[in-house]
Amino acid sequence: MASAEWVCTSTWYTLYNVDLMGRFDAGSVQVRNINDCMRETNDNGYDAAVYRSDLGRCYFKDTRGYGSQESFHLDRTYVGPFHVPGYDRVWKPSLTAMQQWLIMTNDPCHIMTRVNGQVTCKLFDPCPSGSCALILKNGENCRDVCRGRGCGPGGVERGDAGRNATEAVVPVKTKVGRRD
Repeated sequence: MASAEWVCTSTWYTLYNVDLMGRFDAGSVQVRNINDCMRETNDNGYDAAVYRSDLGRCYFKDTRGYGSQESFHLDRTYVGPFHVPGYDRVWKPSLTAMQQWLIMTNDPCHIMTRVNGQVTCKLFDPCPSGSCALILKNGENCRDVCRGRGCGPGGVERGDAGRNATEAVVPVKTKVGRRD
């Protein structure tokens, strides 16, 4: 008999060779790779972490509580609902969003954040070892998935032309930022 199960997978945005040294620290765990770090970060309720491949550690960063914001990479890729205070490179509230965008695309920054309608450019700490990756959870895909007998390929329930049909589980996807 087929049954439906609610399954969520996370998507992540990764910035290489940057760190949030000594800021927002919320503990760490030993991990084998960056995917384990993403999984541990999610399982522990955090949306950000720094993965150190040279140490095999995942350092959780507690950036919650700074409001629901939007952050984008310079190529306009959505990063997630993040505002990491204290890393502002450019703050020019008198300029329009487009003017700020033009300034920031010519000025080095890692991500741009919209806070109360104003855009800031964030420039994070360089990684001391060159083996860091800042990972930011930028979304979750949640869906019903069919389990058991009566399920077709990809977890879609067989029969009845789509009624009660569900989509397949999407694996964890890593969005990769530009390397500096």
